[in-house]
Amino acid sequence: MEAKKSPKYKDPMKDKSSAIRRVIKRMPTANVNEVVAAQWIEAIRIAQPFLKSTGNVENAIVLLNAPDAKD
Repeated sequence: MEAKKSPKYKDPMKDKSSAIRRVIKRMPTANVNEVVAAQWIEAIRIAQPFLKSTGNVENAIVLLNAPDAKD
């Protein structure tokens, strides 16, 4: 059984606003360009292991475009 998270918790990987607030919290005096660059860096960090596990870009795209599997 999966542990439930508090209702206020928003996964920054699924909620763009939460991700932006998280970056701004770490860089409060940053301008817009710095925030966008920080988001790209985080996206690259997430993508690297994903690409390793799928083998190549084509497989990664197919997996991302696949409908959610329901048990």
